[in-house]
Amino acid sequence: MTSLSSGSPDQLWVKICGITRPEDAQCAIDWGVDALGFVFVPASSRCLDLSKDLGWIDALAGKIERVGLFLDAPSDFIAEVLDQVSLDALQFHGNETPGECEAWGKPYLKALGLADRLDERAWQARADQYASAHALLIDSHASGQMGGTGQVGDWQRLQALTQHWDRSWILAGGLRPDNVVMAIEALAPSGIDLSSGVESEPGIKDHGKIEHLMRQVRSLNGYNNGVPKSWPNP
Repeated sequence: MTSLSSGSPDQLWVKICGITRPEDAQCAIDWGVDALGFVFVPASSRCLDLSKDLGWIDALAGKIERVGLFLDAPSDFIAEVLDQVSLDALQFHGNETPGECEAWGKPYLKALGLADRLDERAWQARADQYASAHALLIDSHASGQMGGTGQVGDWQRLQALTQHWDRSWILAGGLRPDNVVMAIEALAPSGIDLSSGVESEPGIKDHGKIEHLMRQVRSLNGYNNGVPKSWPNP
């Protein structure tokens, strides 16, 4: 099966971020979501508390890919998280250098902020810095900020910036079950990442919205009936 990082995935890769409850994780698994995001950013309303039992995340091993989200976190904090929580990949939203992203020996996503008004050349230069990323995640916010705001980005501009890319990239920011098909058809990303678009409140996922999302995704031509892809070995 073709992996996300190959640049030619055999199906759309779907991730739901900001998971805080095991029942929401199970719903995503039941509907064929490929990956779940777990937030470890103290300023976020979706941040998981390391003082609580997070063994349910470990129990998801082999069922779905588990991605830990960080934003300019000290290395000792990342080490503490990885010591307590089993994760398959990492996602960085801050000003982390490529070396800092690579240091943990895991596949990683690097978020770039579409709200940064960079010209095409500067945008490409920033993306090229993270050649080792398994995929870039393009969110509607500015670089160094958190996602999950529900704000839709400038998709017309994003289309121009990514149309010649030969690498995997993931669309995030303002996606909902009712606009996801339009976004995928217009932008042709390798994957999509949703948080607030499938919530009833921050950190609480709406199971009906997850079902609606996956039914919409499965309606697309070429989608392979929800068979999940896996991250390649680092």
